Amino acid sequence: MDQSITLSIPSDFDFKSLNLRCDRETLNIEFDLEPLEQLGIDNPEDLTENEALMMGIIQSLYEMHLEFGGTPDPTAEALFACAIASSEFDEWRLASGPMTLQ
Repeated sequence: MDQSITLSIPSDFDFKSLNLRCDRETLNIEFDLEPLEQLGIDNPEDLTENEALMMGIIQSLYEMHLEFGGTPDPTAEALFACAIASSEFDEWRLASGPMTLQ
């Protein structure tokens, strides 16, 4: 399913509000959906089926965070390093609830 989304990200958006984290047992990446709703994404849980789109949103938010002088986020750095190394998102799955990459 091809989807695209246009975001207008305010310069004061706090990337850390996503609460990006890694479950130490499963190594799944999880984050909060509420900050996405603040960006005007209605029902962000509906985007969980489109992993590439969701990863693109997180990546865009993180790049903007860094561009505006935000400190590097260890979880985001590890996540994107793994994505670059594997060069495929096919192995990763998003689940509903707290969003999880597997």
